[in-house]
Amino acid sequence: MGMIAVKCPQCGADIQLDDSREFGFCNYCGTKIIQDRIIHEHKGSVKVDNSERINNLYQIARREKELFDIGAAAKHYGMILIECPNDWEAQFFTTYFESLSCSIAQISSAADKISKAATFALVFINRSDLSLIEKKKAVVEIALYVSKAGIMLYKNAEQYYIEHDWLEDNPYSMGKIDFYDRADKASKLISGVAFAIDLTFEEHSIAKVSVEPAKIAAKQTIEWLGYYHVESRYSQADWNTVLNNINSLIIKYEPNYEPQQAPEKWKPEPIKIESSNKSGGCYVATAIYGSYDCPEVWTLRRFRDYSLALTWCGRLFITLYYATSPTIVKWFGHTKWFNKLWRGKLDRIVDKLKSEGFEDTPYDDIKW
Repeated sequence: MGMIAVKCPQCGADIQLDDSREFGFCNYCGTKIIQDRIIHEHKGSVKVDNSERINNLYQIARREKELFDIGAAAKHYGMILIECPNDWEAQFFTTYFESLSCSIAQISSAADKISKAATFALVFINRSDLSLIEKKKAVVEIALYVSKAGIMLYKNAEQYYIEHDWLEDNPYSMGKIDFYDRADKASKLISGVAFAIDLTFEEHSIAKVSVEPAKIAAKQTIEWLGYYHVESRYSQADWNTVLNNINSLIIKYEPNYEPQQAPEKWKPEPIKIESSNKSGGCYVATAIYGSYDCPEVWTLRRFRDYSLALTWCGRLFITLYYATSPTIVKWFGHTKWFNKLWRGKLDRIVDKLKSEGFEDTPYDDIKW
């Protein structure tokens, strides 16, 4: 029996392995090490068998998934993803649980991330070597968890605005407009996965799995619109199109299904948001970035409308800012030192706001 000196690839310790055995264990960290005979004779290299560790991580992650422990599930699925970057389950549920830890302001972007992750997972499953039964089981699981996320994101947004009394007064308040948009995203997350399943598996019986999330989406859409009697940023025709598409998908697999109908009476009148073609605020930012309509200023304007304006101290700040900033910009806005003084500060503020979910896409100010 001969002993071979090797270095543990896990902890880096120098250890001795029995040359007559196919594997051994590190005395320091316990890692199982398999000797690669062919390579060892020339280079003395080893490889680590991580299968047991990955199986243990899957048991932990799946248990946390069932308990809906968002933080722990995201952590352990993330650890699996590092070891198995092509595993659909690790990819989907890492994104899924990380997205569900979002703030209220990030609900829309969280819904988008989950939707994209689900679509990728469905395509991956369809192209995999899994049996038909295994594929169907995986698709059912994705449909279930995406539907759960859509309902959860909506309820979180609703509860937040109820606690701030924004669902009790003016139907056109900023809180309500913000809530309507987040509810729309949550609803479309559920209907979106239904359409994705139907499209991805259109040649298989698995496509029928799309019916259940489609029914949930139709029911929730009617419930939300019927309860609040609003149109959000969409017209009645837009919502009728959405519902007709959902109903058509369900009838495709259940011909006797009775289609859901939109509320007969839509009230109040559609929300009107006036576009600003020239600067109506954000004077300092407009002077620094050179335009009222640019990504940085769009982010700042969203923060003003959907955060600052929702508190009395924020509204006081806006009032004072609008009272003083035009004069300051008129005097100093063209100077280099003014630009140098504010550019770095504004860049950091914009980056922080974007990380919190305030988007930098084209935006129309709300006219109050």
